[in-house]
Order: sequence, then C-alpha cells, then structure tokens
Amino acid sequence: MTRAGGTGSPPPRQPGRRSLSITVALVDRSAALGSRPSYSLDTVVGSRSHEARRLRGGRSSTIRWYLFGIAVVLIAVGIGIGVATAGGNQTHRTMIVVAHQDDNLLFMLPDEFQDFSPGSAVETVYLTAGDAGRGSAFWHMRERAALAATAALAHAKDSWVQSRLPIDGHQITMDTLVGDRRVVSIFFRLPDGNENGLGWPTDANQSLEKLWKGQIPTIRSVDGTEDYSRSGLVSALLALMNRFQPKVIRTQDYDGYYGDSDHSDHITTAFLTRAAADRYRAPHTLLAYQGYPDERLPPNVSNGNLTRKFHVFVSYASKMGGTVCNSFRQCEASPLWRKLLRRQYLVASETS
Repeated sequence: MTRAGGTGSPPPRQPGRRSLSITVALVDRSAALGSRPSYSLDTVVGSRSHEARRLRGGRSSTIRWYLFGIAVVLIAVGIGIGVATAGGNQTHRTMIVVAHQDDNLLFMLPDEFQDFSPGSAVETVYLTAGDAGRGSAFWHMRERAALAATAALAHAKDSWVQSRLPIDGHQITMDTLVGDRRVVSIFFRLPDGNENGLGWPTDANQSLEKLWKGQIPTIRSVDGTEDYSRSGLVSALLALMNRFQPKVIRTQDYDGYYGDSDHSDHITTAFLTRAAADRYRAPHTLLAYQGYPDERLPPNVSNGNLTRKFHVFVSYASKMGGTVCNSFRQCEASPLWRKLLRRQYLVASETS
C-alpha cells in the first residue's frame, strides 16, 4: 500500500483457458462506494463430482479369483510407487501476488491465515518496491518489514536467507524462511507508480499502469538490475507459477478499473497476475481482493481474526521506523489503519 485516476480495462480472457466454475454472489455496492456495482464472494471453489464405479459380479472361478489377486497386488505396488514418487507434490501451495509490501496484510487477512497451516507452502510476490519515490533506504525497510510479518504468519523466527532466483531470463531477489523453507518471498523491486499511476520523478515517472497501457515500452527495477516489457513481466509471473505450482493464487482486484479510488499499482498488479494465470495450465483457483474501496464497506473482521490481523500488521509496522504505527494501540488510534484492518472483501474468483 502506498496510498487513484485514469482509464483502463482488465486483460481479456485467453481463448484456451477453461473455467470450470465461477461462483459469484452479486451485491449492490454502488450505494456504499458511490460507483459501480461490485461483487462479493463469501464462498468460492467449484468442484467436479466423481462417481465411484462398482465392480459387478460374474461367474466365480479359480482362475477369476487368481487373476483378481494378481490385480490387487499390482495395484497396491502401483499405489506405493505413486506415494513414494509423488508425495512431494501433495503440499498445498499458495501464491500471493501484490503490489506493495503491506497489501496482503491489509486486504487478504484473515483468508491468508489458512495458507500458513502446517505443511503448506507459500510464495509471496511483491511487484513494486513500494518506494513512493523515497529512495533505497525506504524500500529496503519495507522489504524487511514484509519479511517480519510473513515470519509472524508462519509462526517462525524472523530469519531469512536471500538469493537471486533465475526466472525467464531475469534474476529476481528471493528470501527463504530459515525455519520453514517452503515459505518464500520474491521482490521484483519495480518502481511504485504513485496512487494516480503517474509515477515519481525519482523513478523517471515510471509506473506499472503506464507499462500496461503501452505508454512506456519497459520498466526498470529501482535497484537498476532488471528491465521488463509488459509481455516480459507477464511471462516472468507465469514462469514463477509454473515453477511453484500453486493451487491457489491470491491477488488484487482485477475486477476493478483505473479511477475507482484504488491505487493504480493495485489494479495493474491484478491485471498482470490474471494475464499470467490465464496461461497457467495447472488446476488452480484465482482470487481477487478489494483494495482501498473497502474502507466504505461494513467491517467484517472481528474477534480472534481481528486480534491476529492486528498482531501480524504490527509485526510489519514496527519495522517501519515510526512511519506507520508501532503498537496495537497506535494502529487502533489511526482512522485509516482501524478501517482497513477491520475489513477484507473477496470480489472475484475463477477456478480452472
């Protein structure tokens, strides 16, 4: 989050993408938001039902039972081999793709709590540095804060190993949690595009929105190491999906549009993620979460979920050098944080 204007449209659907189910509960939010009607999804996930087949009896004979016994043994051996070779693929994997280092904390909790259940794998991808034109010290601080919050989500010590991950011809910064190597954070470090998508002078006024609209041919990371075209950035996200094999992908509001009072980076991140997910062939569910506009919707996070959400957010905020809030009491006293932390709205879903 780095606290919108312009016009734009979400990515078109890929003709080859099969949507097995899209579950949408229509809710008229126009009165609350002062804009278009939107969507809220209380429960998502389509399912295929598979009927078990019965073995039908026939004539009983010694040969028949002998063959049946051999078949049972072969099936048992096959299952054993399958478990031995595919056991590593049974882990529930979630990829979270957001624009800024606190976006998932504000907009995807409490849903994200379930992603950190024992034995699960979580890959959090941050597209921008969240620098807000304020230089390297600020965006390095935001990365550290994000890692502290992720460690809190994973109930692990805040200790990480950093490396460079080769992806689709690029080298991307990756931090792996020492206490649970299935938890990783990936930082593209692209320039924060400003709330209105116009960028910041210190970043040559680059922004994801300008890249998406074709107003600039490429965008350069704030550490000066990588350049991405629009198609190259989508390809990099797709390569991450293919590498990590997530079953659930959480991102921002691809059902939104520029000028709907959300941050430009939130909207473009959602468009880019959806474009990559359209080309990702493994079975998965794509989930989209409302950004700033949820401030004007009723609070829907309370009790234990609210307490835990505050705790995780304070883990982030306390590392931000006093620029956010340093305690539950301070965060609660801020009208902005109090509103955002008490809300989470899932607004779109696609299962493929």
